[in-house]
Amino acid sequence: MIDIHATRFMAWMRAQEHLSILREYRESAFVIRDQLTQKALYAISRGEDVETALKRMGYELTNKLLHPPTRHLRDAAIRGDEATLQLAAALLGLKENGEA
Repeated sequence: MIDIHATRFMAWMRAQEHLSILREYRESAFVIRDQLTQKALYAISRGEDVETALKRMGYELTNKLLHPPTRHLRDAAIRGDEATLQLAAALLGLKENGEA
């Protein structure tokens, strides 16, 4: 019983060491979201059509969030780094060969 709890505690401690990466990733996404929301609200306040502003915001948000991982995946593909590509597919919730 003690071994089980000790093992779980050690796993929890290892996870804590790396949670800063998760926090930083989430915070970065929230900052981007907030910036683009403010940009869209400003455009709307200046008379831009709401639908146009929202579509542009969605496009820009998608591009900003996808650019870094897409760049690294492209580099991994060029290097033939199958391990990275498989890990990325798992992290992104994709199946092998692009099947969703």
